[in-house]
Amino acid sequence: GATSNTAANTLDDYEEGTWTPLIDGAGGTSSQTYDGETAGSYTKIGNLVHAQCYIKLNAKGTISGALRINGLPFTVSPSNQSSATFSYTIGWNLSSGLVLQGQVYSGNFMYLFQGGGTTNATQLSTSQLDSAVNVSMQCTYTTSA
Repeated sequence: GATSNTAANTLDDYEEGTWTPLIDGAGGTSSQTYDGETAGSYTKIGNLVHAQCYIKLNAKGTISGALRINGLPFTVSPSNQSSATFSYTIGWNLSSGLVLQGQVYSGNFMYLFQGGGTTNATQLSTSQLDSAVNVSMQCTYTTSA
């Protein structure tokens, strides 16, 4: 039979907590306001992080560059390895038939895309946001932390 209490099978790193999700741009962001409902939580087991959040951006302010969700609770490692699932999206101006997508990229952020079907995904920019947006997101990624 299997031996389950060996060192390799012992859970030595478990953590739960909260994080503050932000929508920003790779080129900079200013004058944003968020609703108090904006919040994120996570569970980390070993090097695997499961993060979820709800973002209610009341005023997008000025955003430049590719859109991102920033503030993930742990640094992504290796980079470019995971994706996100979105629901309850309000205020996103996506092309007909396309959906919001996210790629957990590097650092503590994910890039946002629109894609679906046979259409190649394209990065989102501030023009694809209304002045206020809502989104729920969840992702699972690895970290070296």
